[in-house]
Amino acid sequence: MVISNAANGQANVKALVYVAAFAPDAGETAGDLNSKFPGSVIGPALAPPVPLPGKAEALPVPDQSQDAVTSIFLFHELPPKVRRSVFRECARVLKPGGVSSSLQHGDLPDYDGLLDVFPESYHEPNYRSYLDEEFGAIAESCGLAHVRDVNAFISKVMVFDKTA
Repeated sequence: MVISNAANGQANVKALVYVAAFAPDAGETAGDLNSKFPGSVIGPALAPPVPLPGKAEALPVPDQSQDAVTSIFLFHELPPKVRRSVFRECARVLKPGGVSSSLQHGDLPDYDGLLDVFPESYHEPNYRSYLDEEFGAIAESCGLAHVRDVNAFISKVMVFDKTA
């Protein structure tokens, strides 16, 4: 079914996403909407994330039990061997079709000078190897597909899908 020709003939548009939204009544929370609509996924979608104690290379959750795994400024802190362990662990806990995302320092040529002094200025002994790391190859070796990187100022978000 075609619902729009808005991007017809536009080679740079891969997909259009249409979002239906519910507006709560005065005094009603978004969570209250869950009971109004049978089969709604609003409640689980609003559940807060659960931080896990422990090491990223040994997550305390069962195999293939998570829809998503995320990290923020983690990989530059880890030695190369541990980075690989963390990727394997993310792949282990993700359900097939799950997504792993990681916010990291970006790859912006205008800031290369800043990144060059960062390891010495802020005592980051693993940063040099992080800059040279091939994250797509590491992900692939663990059953994750490197989907994209999205630059955001001097940071980037790396996105990986669990392929099987």
